[in-house]
Amino acid sequence: MPESHSTHPNVTPLIDVVMCLIIFYMLVAKIGVTSGADPSISIPVSVLGKDLKDLGNTLLLNVREVADTPFVTALVDGSQRSPQEVRIVDTVTNTRPLREVLLRLRYGADRKVGGTGLAADNDNFKVIIRGDRDMTYKSLEPVLIACMEANVKDVNFNTYKP
Repeated sequence: MPESHSTHPNVTPLIDVVMCLIIFYMLVAKIGVTSGADPSISIPVSVLGKDLKDLGNTLLLNVREVADTPFVTALVDGSQRSPQEVRIVDTVTNTRPLREVLLRLRYGADRKVGGTGLAADNDNFKVIIRGDRDMTYKSLEPVLIACMEANVKDVNFNTYKP
C-alpha cells in the first residue's frame, strides 16, 4: 500500500497580503480623520508652550474676527465633515449656543453638575482656542467668558514655534 502524504497549503503569501491591506486601511483611516482646524486662520507664533499629547475630550474652537465681531467655528458633532459656526449669542432666540455646547460637553446631556450615564460630568474636558494672530482681545473675550461659565478647567491657545 502506498504511503499517503498530506500536503498543507502555504499560507505565507496570504498573510503578507492581509498585512498589507491592514496597513493600507490604517493609513487611509488616519487621513480621513479631521480635528476641525480651520486652515484659513493664521495662528500666532510663540517660543513658549508645550505639545499636547492627548487630544481626547478636546474641543477645538476656531476664532477669528469678522467685522469687529468674533466668528467661532467648531467640529461639535462627530458626524460633521467640516467645522460649523457656533454663535456666541443668538439674538433671534436670545440664547447662548457656544455656552450651551460647552456645558453639554462638560456636564453631559442635562448640563448640570453630577449625574450618570449620558448626564455624567466630563472632568477631563479641554478646549483649544485657535485664534487668528491679528484678532483683538475684544473678540476673544466672549469665548473665554463662555469657557469660564461652562467651568472648563483646561483652556489652551494654539500657537506654533518658529
